[in-house]
Amino acid sequence: MNCKNCNTVLDGKSQFCANCGTAIETSPAQNKIMKDIYANISVVAGVISIFTDLFLTTNTVSLILEILAIAFGVTALLTKQDKNKAWLGIIIGGIGIVWALIL
Repeated sequence: MNCKNCNTVLDGKSQFCANCGTAIETSPAQNKIMKDIYANISVVAGVISIFTDLFLTTNTVSLILEILAIAFGVTALLTKQDKNKAWLGIIIGGIGIVWALIL
């Protein structure tokens, strides 16, 4: 990303251009993705854990992903992120753990 005022390459983390001091604007889509990052990770980890349950013979990877899905889901709830995604990740992780214990 470049500064709109002086075209200096920006690092993506700063709020102002280091060269000219212009405030850096982020797009609403960028803000939404970063705002709900824990909820998004929770859902992705949960979905991947279900696929690993289905296609891998070892449950270790699945179990780690399921625990991560639940942990990130709880973190998302505690940091007031998208609660629907957070609960989805928690539920998928929980189903995966029960599924792994049954099989």
